[in-house]
Amino acid sequence: MARNTVIENLRDPVLVVDDRQRVVDFNEATTHVWPGIASEVPAAFQRVCPTLSGAVVIPPDGEGTTQQLSLTYDGQDRYYSVTVSAVSKSSDERTGWCSVLLRDITEPERSRWQLEKQNKRLDQVASTISHDLRNRINVTTGRLELVEARIDDLDVDAAVREQLKDEIGSVESATDRMQDIIDDILTIAREGKTVETTETVSLKTATRDAQANVDTSDATLTVADDRQFRADRSKLLTIFENCFRNAVEHGSVDVTVEAGSTPDGFYVADDGPGVPREHVDDVFEHGYTTSGDGTGLGLSIVRTMAESHGWTVELDREYECGTRFAFGNVGTAATDGRWQTGDRCGS
Repeated sequence: MARNTVIENLRDPVLVVDDRQRVVDFNEATTHVWPGIASEVPAAFQRVCPTLSGAVVIPPDGEGTTQQLSLTYDGQDRYYSVTVSAVSKSSDERTGWCSVLLRDITEPERSRWQLEKQNKRLDQVASTISHDLRNRINVTTGRLELVEARIDDLDVDAAVREQLKDEIGSVESATDRMQDIIDDILTIAREGKTVETTETVSLKTATRDAQANVDTSDATLTVADDRQFRADRSKLLTIFENCFRNAVEHGSVDVTVEAGSTPDGFYVADDGPGVPREHVDDVFEHGYTTSGDGTGLGLSIVRTMAESHGWTVELDREYECGTRFAFGNVGTAATDGRWQTGDRCGS
C-alpha cells in the first residue's frame, strides 16, 4: 500500500535496482521514458536504461548522489535531476538495493538556457554598439583637434576665433558625454547579471576604495560604522561610485556623503538638495537625471547592481536632510550598531 500510494502517484519516473544491478521495480511514469520496460523487468539496468546507467553510480557513494541528464519523455526531450539513494532495512543495515528518482527540471533548465542566451546576445549587441560608436567618437575627436589647430590661421577677428573655439568645446563636451553613456550602458549589459561568486567585504573598506575611484572634488565622505557581508566586490564598488557621483553632481561642491549600516543592510546618504517630490518615483529609471551633464543611468546602474545580488534598494522618502538610499536584504550583522530606526540625518 505504501508503494502504491507514494511511488505510483509520483509524476516523476522512479526505478528500483537490486544488488545484482537489475531493474526490479518501477512506476507508471517510468514507462513514458522506457515504453518497453514492463515486458523486460527484471532485467539488467545497463540494458534496459543504457543512457541512465552510464550517468549514475550504483551503489551510490555515501548517502546518495545526484546527476543531471537529458532523456526523451513521450517523444520530447526533457531534462532530469537524477537522485540515487540506497535502500536500507534499518539505519544500520544496507540491502545493496537502490532507488533512482528522476525529477523533471525541464522548465527551469530551459529558462536558465534562454537567460544565458539572452545575456550572451545582449553582451554581443552592447559590444558592437560600443565598438561602432567609439570609432565614430574617435573620428570626431580627431577632426575637432585638427580644426582647433587651424583656427589661429584663419583670417578672422579675435571674437569670431573665440566663438569658434567655444563651439568646438561644446562638441567635445557632447562627445565626452556620449562616451560616459556608452560606459554606463556596457556596465548594465555586462555586469547586471546575477552574482554567482561573492567574497566577504567590509563596508568601510569598500566605500573608501570606491571614493578613490571617483572625482569627488571637495566632497567629504564619512563612514558611520562598519559591517561585514558577502558581495561581488567589483559590483559593490560600482554601487558606491555611482552613489557618490550622484551626490556630487546634484549637490554642492562640498557635499557631505555618509555611509553606514542598517538592520538588514547599509545606506548611503548626502546633505544635498534631495529629490524633488514629483520625481521620487523616477530616480531609478533609465534616463532620469536633473543634471545637464548626467547620463541618467547612474542610479539605474545602482539598482541593477543591487538586484543582481538579490538586494533591494529604495529612496528613503522620509529623509529630511538630503538624499538617502537604503539597501536591504544584505545579511550579516553590523560590527557597530550605530544606526537606529528613526535617525533622520545620520546623527
